[in-house]
Amino acid sequence: MSRQRRPYMAAKQPSAKEPEPEQCATIGRPTDYTPELATLICERMVDGETLRKICADDDMPHRSTVFRWLMKHAEFERSYKMAIELHADWWADKAQEISDDRSADFIERDGKLIPDWENVQRSRLRVDTIKWRTAKLVPKKYSDRVQMSGPDEKPLASREIPLMPAEVEQVFTDTLDRMELDMGLPANPAAPADQRIRTMLATGQPVPPELYHAMNRSRGDGH
Repeated sequence: MSRQRRPYMAAKQPSAKEPEPEQCATIGRPTDYTPELATLICERMVDGETLRKICADDDMPHRSTVFRWLMKHAEFERSYKMAIELHADWWADKAQEISDDRSADFIERDGKLIPDWENVQRSRLRVDTIKWRTAKLVPKKYSDRVQMSGPDEKPLASREIPLMPAEVEQVFTDTLDRMELDMGLPANPAAPADQRIRTMLATGQPVPPELYHAMNRSRGDGH
């Protein structure tokens, strides 16, 4: 007597393969690179649009597609970098406009004009956000931190230039003079250096690290 196959043991019917997420995201979108489309992307970025907003349009490529184009096409990469800088310029101008606009800074209440602090704080937040974004996009131009760079935009290595003996002695003497002044001690440039240092230590005041640095330099220990 043959056993009846239970329903859950029945062979599962093969189903159509579901498209990958990337395929779903790019269905109907351009995937083939063209200089005209690359130029359009850069032009829209120059006019202040973000890449996220541009790629949200149904007739534009997905962001991952743009990323692949940037890796594959050097001319597009060069144009894109220039567009990023001009994009930051657009937003910097926008921040200036927001700062200059006082049209909504006051509201009328009970017949009197009073500051609308909510609008003022909102404008400040917008400007701060723009400052942060432009500094990240083009740090060399908009960041508060100044960094010297060499070839290929690599930071220059920090290196002290060795001083000649006479220069070392002068730096050491100048440091002692300044320390005596800062610590309220009488200037005593004619006294030996070791005597001047003992006088400073005898005060019990903290000795700045630069004094020890100058002492090392005078002995030739530090470079």
